Amino acid sequence: MWHCSFRKENQSVTRKVTMEDLAREAGCSCPQVSRAFNGKANVAPEIRARVLEAAARLNYRNTANRHQIRIAVIAQELGGIYSQRMLDALINETAGRNWICQIIPETALKSVSPYFYDGVISLIYNRVWARKWMEERSIPLVMVNSYGTVFDQICSVDPDPLQESRIVLQHLKKLGHRKIARIHFVYGEQSAYRRGEKEFLQAAAQLNLGDSARNFQISFLQKKERWERFRSILSEKFTAFYMIHQSLAVHAAKFIQEAGYRIPEDCSLVTYELPGISEYLTPPHTTVDFCYEKIAHRALEELRLRMLGKGEEGGSIRIPNILRIRSSTGPCRR
Repeated sequence: MWHCSFRKENQSVTRKVTMEDLAREAGCSCPQVSRAFNGKANVAPEIRARVLEAAARLNYRNTANRHQIRIAVIAQELGGIYSQRMLDALINETAGRNWICQIIPETALKSVSPYFYDGVISLIYNRVWARKWMEERSIPLVMVNSYGTVFDQICSVDPDPLQESRIVLQHLKKLGHRKIARIHFVYGEQSAYRRGEKEFLQAAAQLNLGDSARNFQISFLQKKERWERFRSILSEKFTAFYMIHQSLAVHAAKFIQEAGYRIPEDCSLVTYELPGISEYLTPPHTTVDFCYEKIAHRALEELRLRMLGKGEEGGSIRIPNILRIRSSTGPCRR
């Protein structure tokens, strides 16, 4: 039960504030109090305001010794491969901790109340509201995969882009490849989707690949133009391609083969892991895979510390990725 303690005037015994107390203070019913805390739409704004004002006035908090932690996970889409696997990992991790996990769409962000949630995990990269979070809200927040954006007081747990590029380039270099193209499909000019560009070039320099490893950007939004641009890159005789976009991994492989190139005889291919798909393609794809379980564990552990008031600094915590080697990569034969 959600409750707190308060002392009535001339009363020597402190007792817990119940939802009934809040309903009486706000002049509404208990179901309306519950809906106000849950951010439900079927409660009048003035009632919601009275409930939250009463909760603040009475210092309504959950102080039960057997309190079950409840967190909100802010998500934008539930159908994407990355989002679904990340949500599954977070749900499994919260279940292991005996926490309650609720998925909240970004459009309902205002419903995330500190009177109902102990902490928040965000899967949404949104620089605007994330920077304002600590100014406007008292509830702890941890970002997941914020594309390396560093916030002053908010921690982000991210796949390590430098380690990702390094393990891909090390594998390809070991196979004899030197002319390697990283193809990054981006959404217009949104810099958030350009994660890993500088890290790729940094890893190439560390491995003495120099200018032979190049990064290319192709607009995801213009279907015809993106494949024409890809065709022109293919003509530059790269021996290996590293594709950055999960939903285009299969399309890219098909396009390469239809253009007359054999995989891996003419060119090796590294894509992102598609569970239940990548290993069954022809040929099976060598892939980069995020370690979703470790990301979820580290994000929730950081959130736990912040809920205890122990985590205040911002910054990015980097989690190593996994390279799943299959037969789409082979020795360089050019």
